[in-house]
Amino acid sequence: MHDLNGYKAAESALSLVATAPNTVEIRNARTPADIFYHSMKNGKRWTAIVEPCMVAFCPTDTAGIADDEHRFPSGSSRFRDIEKEPTIQGHETLGVLVGGSDTALNYLSNKGMSVGSLVFVDNNTGDGECVNCLRGRAGLYCSNGTLFAGIGTTTEAEGWAYRQTGRIQIPGSYVGSEGFMVMPPEKLYAVQANGGFSSLEELASNTQADALACAFTTLNAIGAKHWADDHRFDNPKVLIIGAGKIGLHHGSALLSCLPNAQVFYADINEGNLGRASKFNNVPSDRQYLVDSKESSGTAYGKEGISRGFKFFNDEVKQLFDWVIDCSMHGVVTGKTIETLCNEVIIPGGVFATTNHSGVGEGVDAFSSQYLLRGIRFVSGLSPLNNYGRSIDLIAKRRGDLAKEMRLIDGGLSSLTANLLATGGGELRTQMGATTFVTLTNPDLVNKFIKKP
Repeated sequence: MHDLNGYKAAESALSLVATAPNTVEIRNARTPADIFYHSMKNGKRWTAIVEPCMVAFCPTDTAGIADDEHRFPSGSSRFRDIEKEPTIQGHETLGVLVGGSDTALNYLSNKGMSVGSLVFVDNNTGDGECVNCLRGRAGLYCSNGTLFAGIGTTTEAEGWAYRQTGRIQIPGSYVGSEGFMVMPPEKLYAVQANGGFSSLEELASNTQADALACAFTTLNAIGAKHWADDHRFDNPKVLIIGAGKIGLHHGSALLSCLPNAQVFYADINEGNLGRASKFNNVPSDRQYLVDSKESSGTAYGKEGISRGFKFFNDEVKQLFDWVIDCSMHGVVTGKTIETLCNEVIIPGGVFATTNHSGVGEGVDAFSSQYLLRGIRFVSGLSPLNNYGRSIDLIAKRRGDLAKEMRLIDGGLSSLTANLLATGGGELRTQMGATTFVTLTNPDLVNKFIKKP
């Protein structure tokens, strides 16, 4: 047992540990008490202690433990000494602040948090020392590389990560009741309890702060907040390709910024299409069930779009102000983007991608045909500094979001391990707009649930 400034910490805890690419075992693993000790001697930065209570699955968790060719971040040495640096995934984390250094707790007190507070953990961390970090920019923009706790560390960040924490890879949140995370205090955000939650699913909706913040990043890149002022209309037509979890959140974030925006969904999965459309009140004439046998270039060309959406007629020449790709990797290729830009996106419009791995060959973003038509290309790959906005929106819509949450029975079970290892496993056909959440510490959540 360790004493971390008054917090009694176990030496090991039941965890989901990746032992090889796409292989996850349930086993006892070393807790990050050593990170706390190391940091107390080296700047005291990594000294806020959080016990996870709920963790939502994200495909990026699986990408972090993929083989070398497909791993995110690229080149991350995720598999190291399994005893000293166990590979523990999990980054969509809802937890409880349980302790920390005096410095960390004083900082958090000024932000309205104290021991016992419900918090969301931002896993995207820079070194805190470079010019971008000192400006307050997000960890993704650290000049010396980014550490993604519970996913992996970029090769550029390995040096400062080891100097600050004594480890290169920082464990995530798939840990049991004796497990915990150690993070910089500025990476914690207070969750709005507002008198408590009516169900575990409603509480679980707060795990979506990361995914929803990524949607706000896309909208920031597009310029949604000032769209009406800059373009003199507030009802852009927006095609969202992919009506899964990410597409659902993009629609919700968009309508919170521009309530008059006209959202259109396209997906090959009828269930996803229905759930995302219902969540964001998208009428049936703005829903397109794409034929999975049809090539994406044909399905998303002008003819396919006009045929798929009853909203349009044959006389419409140009269709969308924005197209946001929220589909899986490889669905919308460079060639498909080229078709969208040439046939579907209005001059002065935007193509946005949420793809972590690039879109492949086939589109030259700086060719004269796009520059002269004012078509812009943007990305939304990270939550950046948008957690405040996402947490506020979740507080307003947590009742609706609760319907999209599904708790996995058994906590750290073989089902969750397989989900993490394979990116879906036996739950793959039930994924999409549904978010799978693991309750890692039932005892922690009881005080946040309203009594019947």
